[in-house]
Amino acid sequence: MMKTFLDSHTSLSSILGSRKIERSDTNATHVVGVFSHHRDVKVALEDLRDEGFPSNFITLIAQNCQRYSWLPEVNTTSYFNEEVFSFNQVAQNFFQRLFSRGKYLVLVKVNEQDVTSAGSIMGRRRGHAEVWHCE
Repeated sequence: MMKTFLDSHTSLSSILGSRKIERSDTNATHVVGVFSHHRDVKVALEDLRDEGFPSNFITLIAQNCQRYSWLPEVNTTSYFNEEVFSFNQVAQNFFQRLFSRGKYLVLVKVNEQDVTSAGSIMGRRRGHAEVWHCE
Protein backbone atom coordinates (compact mmCIF):
# COMPACT_ATOMS: atom_id res chain seq x y z
CA MET A 1 0.00 0.00 0.00
CA MET A 2 1.43 3.34 -1.05
CA LYS A 3 1.54 6.09 1.51
CA THR A 4 0.56 9.60 0.57
CA PHE A 5 3.06 12.43 0.65
CA LEU A 6 2.89 14.67 3.68
CA ASP A 7 4.20 18.21 3.45
CA SER A 8 7.77 18.39 4.70
CA HIS A 9 6.65 20.92 7.30
CA THR A 10 4.28 18.40 8.88
CA SER A 11 5.65 17.61 12.29
CA LEU A 12 5.13 14.32 13.99
CA SER A 13 3.69 16.16 16.98
CA SER A 14 0.86 17.51 14.82
CA ILE A 15 -0.07 13.95 13.87
CA LEU A 16 0.26 12.51 17.38
CA GLY A 17 -1.45 15.39 19.16
CA SER A 18 0.12 17.72 21.66
CA ARG A 19 3.03 15.41 22.47
CA LYS A 20 6.16 17.17 21.27
CA ILE A 21 9.08 15.32 19.73
CA GLU A 22 12.24 16.40 21.52
CA ARG A 23 15.66 16.20 19.99
CA SER A 24 18.82 15.62 21.96
CA ASP A 25 21.05 17.74 19.72
CA THR A 26 19.98 21.38 19.90
CA ASN A 27 22.10 22.30 16.86
CA ALA A 28 20.33 19.90 14.53
CA THR A 29 16.90 18.68 13.63
CA HIS A 30 15.81 15.58 11.78
CA VAL A 31 13.79 14.84 8.70
CA VAL A 32 12.54 11.28 8.40
CA GLY A 33 11.39 9.79 5.12
CA VAL A 34 9.24 6.66 5.27
CA PHE A 35 9.19 4.61 2.08
CA SER A 36 7.35 1.47 0.99
CA HIS A 37 9.59 0.41 -1.88
CA HIS A 38 13.31 -0.11 -2.41
CA ARG A 39 13.39 1.85 -5.68
CA ASP A 40 11.93 4.95 -4.00
CA VAL A 41 14.58 4.82 -1.27
CA LYS A 42 17.30 4.48 -3.91
CA VAL A 43 16.07 7.58 -5.76
CA ALA A 44 15.78 9.60 -2.54
CA LEU A 45 19.29 8.61 -1.38
CA GLU A 46 20.78 9.48 -4.77
CA ASP A 47 18.94 12.80 -4.82
CA LEU A 48 20.12 13.70 -1.31
CA ARG A 49 23.68 12.87 -2.30
CA ASP A 50 23.42 14.83 -5.55
CA GLU A 51 22.09 17.88 -3.67
CA GLY A 52 25.12 17.85 -1.40
CA PHE A 53 23.78 16.37 1.84
CA PRO A 54 26.69 14.72 3.68
CA SER A 55 26.30 10.95 3.59
CA ASN A 56 27.47 10.61 7.19
CA PHE A 57 24.39 12.63 8.24
CA ILE A 58 22.06 10.12 6.55
CA THR A 59 20.94 6.87 8.15
CA LEU A 60 18.97 4.17 6.36
CA ILE A 61 17.08 1.62 8.38
CA ALA A 62 15.93 -1.25 6.17
CA GLN A 63 15.21 -4.88 6.85
CA ASN A 64 17.40 -5.78 3.86
CA CYS A 65 20.12 -3.13 3.98
CA GLN A 66 22.53 -5.23 1.88
CA ARG A 67 20.81 -3.74 -1.18
CA TYR A 68 22.49 -0.45 -0.40
CA SER A 69 26.14 -1.51 -0.66
CA TRP A 70 26.46 0.79 -3.70
CA LEU A 71 26.41 3.75 -1.29
CA PRO A 72 28.83 2.64 1.44
CA GLU A 73 29.20 6.04 3.13
CA VAL A 74 25.53 6.09 4.18
CA ASN A 75 24.95 4.63 7.64
CA THR A 76 22.82 1.53 7.15
CA THR A 77 21.32 -0.86 9.62
CA SER A 78 18.88 -3.75 9.37
CA TYR A 79 17.42 -3.25 12.83
CA PHE A 80 15.71 -0.39 14.62
CA ASN A 81 18.17 1.31 16.94
CA GLU A 82 16.62 3.74 19.41
CA GLU A 83 19.95 5.57 19.74
CA VAL A 84 19.74 6.63 16.10
CA PHE A 85 16.32 8.11 16.80
CA SER A 86 17.17 10.53 19.58
CA PHE A 87 13.53 11.51 19.93
CA ASN A 88 11.22 10.82 22.81
CA GLN A 89 9.64 7.41 23.38
CA VAL A 90 6.40 8.29 21.55
CA ALA A 91 8.30 9.04 18.34
CA GLN A 92 10.51 5.99 18.74
CA ASN A 93 7.46 3.75 19.10
CA PHE A 94 5.82 5.36 16.07
CA PHE A 95 8.84 4.79 13.80
CA GLN A 96 9.48 1.32 15.27
CA ARG A 97 5.95 0.27 14.25
CA LEU A 98 6.51 1.53 10.70
CA PHE A 99 9.83 -0.34 10.46
CA SER A 100 8.27 -3.54 11.80
CA ARG A 101 5.67 -3.28 9.01
CA GLY A 102 8.47 -3.41 6.44
CA LYS A 103 8.87 0.29 5.75
CA TYR A 104 12.22 1.80 4.87
CA LEU A 105 13.25 4.72 7.09
CA VAL A 106 15.69 7.40 5.98
CA LEU A 107 16.81 9.73 8.76
CA VAL A 108 18.61 12.92 7.76
CA LYS A 109 20.25 15.08 10.41
CA VAL A 110 20.10 18.69 9.21
CA ASN A 111 20.32 22.23 10.47
CA GLU A 112 17.17 24.36 10.55
CA GLN A 113 17.91 25.93 7.16
CA ASP A 114 18.01 22.54 5.40
CA VAL A 115 14.78 21.05 6.79
CA THR A 116 12.62 22.13 3.86
CA SER A 117 15.21 21.10 1.30
CA ALA A 118 15.70 17.61 2.75
CA GLY A 119 11.95 17.11 3.05
CA SER A 120 11.34 18.28 -0.51
CA ILE A 121 14.03 16.00 -1.90
CA MET A 122 12.68 12.90 -0.17
CA GLY A 123 9.11 13.77 -1.08
CA ARG A 124 9.67 14.72 -4.74
CA ARG A 125 7.90 11.68 -6.06
CA ARG A 126 4.42 12.34 -4.75
CA GLY A 127 2.67 9.30 -3.38
CA HIS A 128 5.92 7.42 -2.75
CA ALA A 129 6.96 8.72 0.66
CA GLU A 130 5.82 10.23 3.91
CA VAL A 131 8.14 12.91 5.19
CA TRP A 132 8.25 13.93 8.83
CA HIS A 133 10.01 16.90 10.38
CA CYS A 134 10.85 15.92 13.93
CA GLU A 135 11.66 18.62 16.44
